[in-house]
Parts: sequence; structure tokens; C-alpha cells
Amino acid sequence: MKWLLLGIGVLLFSQSGYSFFHRRNDTELIMMKLQEAKILMADEKYDEAINLLKQIVDQYPEEEKTEIALATINHCYQIIGYMNEAFDYYQEVEKKHPDTRVALVAVYYYIPILIQRERYQEAIQKCQQIYDKAPESYWAIGSLFNLSLIHI
Repeated sequence: MKWLLLGIGVLLFSQSGYSFFHRRNDTELIMMKLQEAKILMADEKYDEAINLLKQIVDQYPEEEKTEIALATINHCYQIIGYMNEAFDYYQEVEKKHPDTRVALVAVYYYIPILIQRERYQEAIQKCQQIYDKAPESYWAIGSLFNLSLIHI
């Protein structure tokens, strides 16, 4: 009887529980890496922080906390003034992880660069893309704000 219960437990864990525990472990791992990146940033090791954060984006593009990694990458790029590299990276994320939320976040971050480069039509299209795919999101609201910058 003991072996039967153990077998049922293993079966239940492997069928339904694994994804919950796996996701929880992924979230915890992401949070630990985000903390490590913050420490690197505090030590002004921005390139190292960016590399660590890019690993999060590459390994966990579907995880919600990955948006924080992308936002932190954006912050690092702004601090060190590497906006051309930032632009290239955001486009790479959009292409590498299409139809994911992290791709929309990447698009959101490169819209201001498009506006700065006076590529207004492309910026408008990208704002519309975010709004169409995630109209209730923070990113859609932000993209509407970006749209207002084009017409000022």
C-alpha cells in the first residue's frame, strides 16, 4: 500500500505539479539573478550586469519577471550611453522571441530611439503593434505617450 501511494504521488507530481514547481524555481532564479545584476550596477559594472540580464531574457522569454530584466537592461544602456547597442539589442529580442510579451517590451524600449532618429512612421507602427497585442498593458499606455511625443 505504501508503494502504491508513493507511486500515485510521483505520478501526480510529474503530471500536474511539476510545471508549478518548475515555474516557481524559474521565478526565484530570475529574482536572484536580478539581485546580482543590481549589485553589479551598484559597483558600476554595467557591462557585466547587461550580460547577466541578457541571459535572463534569452533563457526565460515567457516569464513575467523577464520584463524587469529588460527594463534594467534599458536603464544600464541609458547610464552608459550605448543607445545604438540598445536599439540593436531590442530589435534582436523582438526577432528572436516573436509573439511574446518580452518582444513587446523590447519594442516599447526602442520606440523612443526611433522617434529620436526621426523615424516617425516606423515609431507609429510599433506603437500600434503594442496597442493591438496588449491594449490593457502598461506598455500600451506608454506607447500612447510615445505617440504624443511625435506630434509635439
